[in-house]
Amino acid sequence: MKKHLFALERERGLSSGSLSFAREFRGTGKKRAYLLNVAGKSAIWVVISKDKLVVVPEPSGKSTGSGSKHGGSGNDSGSDSKSGDGTGGGTDGCSPKPGREEDPEEDKV
Repeated sequence: MKKHLFALERERGLSSGSLSFAREFRGTGKKRAYLLNVAGKSAIWVVISKDKLVVVPEPSGKSTGSGSKHGGSGNDSGSDSKSGDGTGGGTDGCSPKPGREEDPEEDKV
């Protein structure tokens, strides 16, 4: 991803090293968006498209990654009354663990 960061820095006229991965992401597979810190500016969201980073609006949905997970998500509390809220059903338990954002396919068995 470093080569992608360098290319985006050049494209946006930023100094080398001014972009860094914020360890927060949303979505899966090709639709995964990553949050990047920009030195001295607001963070930006990007996706990888055609082997380059493309800046996108902040994606909707739950954040994933270290420091952004809120208690209670994916937790079997015994209450089935919320099962019809349309938030993913049985696939909720398959979200990547914080700090393991490298490859979403590696968790599959």
